[in-house]
Amino acid sequence: MPEELDRALASALGLGAALSRPTDRLVDQEDVVPHYVIEVPGIGDSPGCVSLVKSDFHAPTFKSGSVQVLDVPSFALYFAKHESDSTKTSASVGQSEVTSTFDWHSQEYPGRGVHSLSLVCQKTLEWQKLKNASGQTFSQTKFADFIDDLSHCFEKPDPAQLSEIVLNLEGANNAVWNSRFDRVSGGVQIAYTEEAQAKTKSGVLFPTQGTVACPVFVGGPPVQFLVKFRYRVNEGSLSVGFVLDQIDKWEREAFLATVKQVEEATKAKVMLAP
Repeated sequence: MPEELDRALASALGLGAALSRPTDRLVDQEDVVPHYVIEVPGIGDSPGCVSLVKSDFHAPTFKSGSVQVLDVPSFALYFAKHESDSTKTSASVGQSEVTSTFDWHSQEYPGRGVHSLSLVCQKTLEWQKLKNASGQTFSQTKFADFIDDLSHCFEKPDPAQLSEIVLNLEGANNAVWNSRFDRVSGGVQIAYTEEAQAKTKSGVLFPTQGTVACPVFVGGPPVQFLVKFRYRVNEGSLSVGFVLDQIDKWEREAFLATVKQVEEATKAKVMLAP
């Protein structure tokens, strides 16, 4: 008799354990955060319970990170691999930077905004040197060195001819300088009287303007600029320099040209931002 009771009790406990054992199933549907549904059945008239547990292991993966490039071809290459209908591209005129956020808001779902590509328009070394030298005056020797350093940028007058003018002037540092504007040629006639021979005059035609060409931004096309040459006579000695007019305008136009290149390379509309 006790053995039969023990068997009956053991069967009841086993049945209860089987009924109370929870079951789980994974829900991994599109546009639904993956989660487990855990069901614990009821015993007798007692209702069961259902729990929803988020699955980190089965969570969807998202692209993230910030990538920076220096030229339009590199930008277009990365853009082509990751663009979608939720991509937003904007250009900051103040920062000279074009940015594409690939996981922005689409028409149906909000984006996360953690995956972006930036084209950083970095100024070239040549443009920085020209910009920094604009408005300054140099001794004749230093100006000749400056021309030699950027000879690949000077177009008119020819850098060799310009250097020759400077070198010829250099040989008369101890002379007394005079100047007059030549209306016919458009140049400034710089003349000096040698102290040893007061009656002898010799002249050199100094250009009033010229052109230089160089890319403003790394990877960008060369841009031609007008330069105005200047000189200063001080107590018989001569200093030379040049001026680039409207520097901010040149940089802005070069950036807007880069934005146009991005639109052509990516077939995307770029929004302008401050």
